Order: sequence, then structure tokens, then C-alpha cells
Amino acid sequence: MDCTDLGLENPTAEFRERGRVAFSPGSAFAADHRQWVRINLATSPAILADAVARMAATVGE
Repeated sequence: MDCTDLGLENPTAEFRERGRVAFSPGSAFAADHRQWVRINLATSPAILADAVARMAATVGE
């Protein structure tokens, strides 16, 4: 997911530290994807909804 427009210095770290949602850093998959996070959706709908709510809280939405 491209997080460029969110204005986060390090999206992976900020989602983990502030939102308590862990992602793989995009830079692990492509050098120019520092503002990207990789999402694995292998979870229940309830956990996914909670993770999305915490992501939104991280960026103040």
C-alpha cells in the first residue's frame, strides 16, 4: 500500500508504534518503496476491521 500521501516519515514504524499494526516495509521488496507497506490479509474480518481502525487513528482520520 502506497503511504506517500499520508505524510508519515516511516510508515512501517509509525503504524507499528502508534497504531500497533505490523506490516512488512515496502523497501524490503523494492528499493524505491520506502513509503510503502506490504499487507498480509490472512486474518479474520474482525481482526482486519480492528487493524484498519488503528491505522486510521495513526494518521488522525
